[in-house]
Amino acid sequence: MAIPHKFLLLFLLAALLPPKTNAQITVRSASDVETSPNLLVREDSIYVVRDQIIEGGDQVILESLSQSTTYYYEWTRYNASTNTWTIPVATGDIASYPVSTAGGYQLTIREGMNGSVLEQHRCWVFNSPLAEAAIEVVNENCDFLELRAITDSTLYYGPDGRYALVDYGLTYHWSASTGEGDFSEAQQAPYIDAPVEDTDFTVIITDLFGNEASAGLSYTAIAVQAYTVSIW
Repeated sequence: MAIPHKFLLLFLLAALLPPKTNAQITVRSASDVETSPNLLVREDSIYVVRDQIIEGGDQVILESLSQSTTYYYEWTRYNASTNTWTIPVATGDIASYPVSTAGGYQLTIREGMNGSVLEQHRCWVFNSPLAEAAIEVVNENCDFLELRAITDSTLYYGPDGRYALVDYGLTYHWSASTGEGDFSEAQQAPYIDAPVEDTDFTVIITDLFGNEASAGLSYTAIAVQAYTVSIW
């Protein structure tokens, strides 16, 4: 009996479809782990680990939710220079992998060593970046002052080469030695009235684990600079 053309078309389309990519890699860790939203590929989980990922350590373990004694697992790491997932890290009948380097990981599952690809999943693993912090002056004039709190940032990538910053859930608490300045919105880059006297600014940055980093800036007001120049 002849197979209807519409069924032949469905079979051909199914054969051409790429392996499914879902959030099918979980993480086990002795440290606290939180997830961060992926704005580029929603299915690719981003895991943020409180403690430092150590080379050769096993405190962070990625694990496949799809497990079978007949499966062959290929673990690779993201290569930023080529925007590919081609750095080999482990292969074989291993459904889990201990992470020793922060970054992106891809898991390809085959039916046997040389079998067809059944599934393909990706995720990212990063540490919290709160090691150091600083304050910079973005813009200043006689009326307004714009400051910005700076800490290490981390990029992750999409398959088309686009990139975005990892959202670590940072919050900012600002204060000024003069008690002036509207910091009620706790922004990374507050825009305030220019101080009329020299002022020490302080910011405390807190991440999603409650870790903190602080920075200070001794700011010489433009009004004071202008007065000093005119006296001289």
